[in-house]
Amino acid sequence: MRIRMMWLGIVALLLGLPVMPAAAQGRPAGAGCPVNDFQLLGQRWRAGNVFEGVPSFVGLDDKARLSPFQQPHDPDTEGIVPDEALREAFRMYANFDPAPLLSSAGIPTLIIVVDDFTAPTPAESHGAAVYSVLERMIGALGVPPARIGLAQIDLAADNYNLNLVATRIEQAIRSNNAYSRFVINMSFIIIPCQGVITVEGQRIAFNFDQFIVDYRDSRGEAALLTAVADQVPGLIPPPDSPLGAQKRQSPVEQVGVPGGDLPPDFPGQGDVVPRPFAEGIAAFAADYTRGAYNPRRANETADPLRRSLMRLRGLGSEIVFVASSGNFGQTESFAPGSFPEVISVSASLANDFTAIWLPTNGGEVMAPGAWYPLGAEFVAGTSFSAPAMSGLTAVLLSSGTVRCNFTPLMNGRYDNLYFATAALRACGL
Repeated sequence: MRIRMMWLGIVALLLGLPVMPAAAQGRPAGAGCPVNDFQLLGQRWRAGNVFEGVPSFVGLDDKARLSPFQQPHDPDTEGIVPDEALREAFRMYANFDPAPLLSSAGIPTLIIVVDDFTAPTPAESHGAAVYSVLERMIGALGVPPARIGLAQIDLAADNYNLNLVATRIEQAIRSNNAYSRFVINMSFIIIPCQGVITVEGQRIAFNFDQFIVDYRDSRGEAALLTAVADQVPGLIPPPDSPLGAQKRQSPVEQVGVPGGDLPPDFPGQGDVVPRPFAEGIAAFAADYTRGAYNPRRANETADPLRRSLMRLRGLGSEIVFVASSGNFGQTESFAPGSFPEVISVSASLANDFTAIWLPTNGGEVMAPGAWYPLGAEFVAGTSFSAPAMSGLTAVLLSSGTVRCNFTPLMNGRYDNLYFATAALRACGL
C-alpha cells in the first residue's frame, strides 16, 4: 500500500494534478523548505559498528569489494569524534588551555537547536541526533548546566514553514530571560518547496509536502527524493524490486562518484546514487541559494528566515547563528549557511581536525564532522560539524573574561578555516 500511494503521488505530479496537503496551501510562491541529510537520498552518512563502520547490510566479505574511493569513508579510517572534541580542539589543535574560560563565573548562554525532531521512528530523528551530539560535547567540558543551556525548535511542528520557524526563533530569544547570549544551530539546508529537478535531461516535478507525507508513511524507509529517482528509468531499481525496496542510505558513492566495480548482487546496490542524480539534487538545492533568494542579490530580503536573522543580528553580537554547509561536495555553502548573518560550517575528519572530509560543501569554518557515535551506529556530515562550532561558540560567549565578535567569520569566502583558530581569533585570544 505504501509503494502504491507513492506511485499515485508521482503520477499525479506528472499529470499536473493537485497533490498538496491542505497544510501546504499557505506557502507563498517560490518558498523554500528546510531538509536534512537523514531525508535526502544520497546525503545520509550512517554506519553500523557491527561491521567496522560499513552499513549493516554490508557483510565483512563485501567490505573488501568496495572501490579505493569508497573504502576510506567509514569510522575505521576517518576516526571517531570523541565527546571531548571541544577540549581537544582547543588544546591539541589550537595550543590553547580552555581551563580559565571554563572556571570563570560566566554569562548564561543558550544554544537553540532548530531541527526536525519529528520522525517516522525514533532512530530517524535528525534533531535528536544533533541534540545528543551537542549535549555530550558540552557535558564533557564540565560546564555547569546553568551556564550553557540547550533548547529545541521543531521544524516539523510548523510544517517546515520558514515564516513560522523564524517567528519561533525570535520568540525563543526574547522569552528566555534567564540567558543573555544565544547560539542558534541550524543543521539543515533549504531547497525550493516546489520546483523541477533535472536528471539526465529529464525534468521532474517536485513537491516538498507530498514527499514529506511519503517519507512519514514509509516510516523512514523511502528517503525524500527517492520517488524522483524512481521516475528515471534505469537510474535506481523500481521500488517493487528486491534492490529498489531497500531505500536505506549507503556510504558508498554518496556524492555521485562512479562505482562500476560493485558486483550486480552487491547488498544495497539499489541505494547507490549515480552521478547524474547526485548532480540533479545538488543543482536543485543550489537553485534556492543562488537563484531568486540569493541573499547577495537585490531581493536579498525575500527569504523569511533571512529577514528574521537580520532583525536579530541587529540586537547585537550576543546572538550568533551557525549552520551546516551541506554534504554535496560543492565549493560553496547552501542556504541558510550562505546567509551573511550565519557562520557556515564544513566537516573535517575525526583523526585530524584540520583535514577536510571529502563529501562536505565548503564552509567559512571547518569542524569535526566524521564520525560521531550514536547508539549502535555512527553518523557523519556537516549536520554534526555545525553543533561542534555552536558548542565552541557558546563556551566563548559564556565566558565573562573575553569579548567576542564573530561577524568577521561570516565572510562568504568558504575557505574552511579551522574552527578553534577561528573562534579564538574572534575573541582576541
